[in-house]
Amino acid sequence: MYSGEPQTVVLEFDSTLTGVIYDRFGEGVNMMLSSEDKILATVRVQLSAIRCIFVFTHITGVGGGLMSQKNWQKIKLVRLLELLRQESDEQHPLTTNQICDYMLGIDIPCDRRVVSHDVGLLNEMGFEILETW
Repeated sequence: MYSGEPQTVVLEFDSTLTGVIYDRFGEGVNMMLSSEDKILATVRVQLSAIRCIFVFTHITGVGGGLMSQKNWQKIKLVRLLELLRQESDEQHPLTTNQICDYMLGIDIPCDRRVVSHDVGLLNEMGFEILETW
C-alpha cells in the first residue's frame, strides 16, 4: 500500500489543525502561513501519488468532510482502478470480497453491490475491466 519513493509533499490545512500535524510529523515539520486561516506544511512521506489524497484525512482524522461526496466517488474509482492494475490480471482476478477488504482497509466504504457498480462505471469510462461470474 505504501509503494513509491519517499517524497516531499506540501499539505494545506486550516490553522486549527496545526497541533494535529505536529502530533503526526513531529515539531520539526516546516510550516508557514498560507492565508489568514490556512497553513502550509512540508512533510516527507512514502506514498503512491493517489494515496497522497487520502493521507490528509487520516492524518487529521477529519474524514470525508474535507471533500464532497462526488470527489470521494472519484477518488474511490481511482483507488479501485489502481488496485486492479497492480494486484490482478486475467489469470489472477480479485474477488469482490478481496476488493472490499482492501477498500475498507483504506477507510473507503464498500459492499458487493458497490464494487459491481464501480466496475461498471470504470467500464463506461473506457477502462476494460472483466467481471467473472
